[in-house]
Amino acid sequence: KTTTTTRVQSKAGVPAQEMTVQKGKLSNSTPSNWYLVLAVKILLVILILLWLPPLVTGKKRSRRKNQSVKVSKQHVHRNRLDCEPDCLEFIPEERMNCIFACMSSKCYQEIYGSMPLEPGEVDVQRFSLFEKCAEEEIREERKEAARLKESTSTVSMLS
Repeated sequence: KTTTTTRVQSKAGVPAQEMTVQKGKLSNSTPSNWYLVLAVKILLVILILLWLPPLVTGKKRSRRKNQSVKVSKQHVHRNRLDCEPDCLEFIPEERMNCIFACMSSKCYQEIYGSMPLEPGEVDVQRFSLFEKCAEEEIREERKEAARLKESTSTVSMLS
């Protein structure tokens, strides 16, 4: 092995360091720097391992929530498509009140009941509220259906 030790020139009163060149690699000859770098690397690995589980579980929860919202939005859109043929008797400018009432009469009364859309009016803010209300209504219906299914399976198991 070829090892050469050279003294590095210091600048502005900083003491010179001894450097070792071994097979083309340059390294400090002081072992304390090596231990410090190793300690920092170990700490970084420990921090990553500590932060990783919450990050992974957090993503799974958000995916489920986003998936649930996506399914609800799709269901609202399907309800709208199902209601459109029932409202063909109205002119296009007046059709939205009929479609919204068909989609969810409860949400329609809550959002548009006191002040229905005027012919040709587009109210983005109220539509957003209506859409959220309809999505929540769908989620509640699904929860209720799951509860009924669970209770009927429990009753049949007891019989």
